[in-house]
Amino acid sequence: QYGVKLSLHHHHNNPVMYREDFDIFFDRAREGSVGLTVDTAHLVKSGITDIAEVIRSFGHVIDNFHMKDFEQGEWRVLGQGAIDFGPVFGAIREIGYSGWISADEESGGGVMEGMKTCYSYLRNGLKS
Repeated sequence: QYGVKLSLHHHHNNPVMYREDFDIFFDRAREGSVGLTVDTAHLVKSGITDIAEVIRSFGHVIDNFHMKDFEQGEWRVLGQGAIDFGPVFGAIREIGYSGWISADEESGGGVMEGMKTCYSYLRNGLKS
C-alpha cells in the first residue's frame, strides 16, 4: 500500500549466511512478503562459491544486488578480487533481472577512483 518492501540482505556471521539457510528462510517466508538482496562478497565470505546458482534459484525474489569483490579476507574493488563475475553477470541476464544493482565499494581505496572502476566493470559485464 505504501510502496515499502522488506529485502533480506544476508551477511557473513548473521542468521542467513549458508546456502541451506536461504532455502529454509524462503521456504518459511510468506510468498511476496520479503525480497532478497544478493551481496556477492558476503556469499563468498560465507563459503558460497556458486553465486550464479543462488541467483538462478532465488531469481523470483531478488530485488537488489550488492556487487562487491573479495579476496584473502578483504573487500576489493569490482574486478580486482578473486570472484569470477562472468557467471554472475550471466545469471543476472538469464533471470531477466531489471532492478537495482549497486556497486558496494568497501575496499578502503580512493572512493572516486573505486566507483569509476566499479561502474565500468558493471556496465561492461552486464552488457556482454
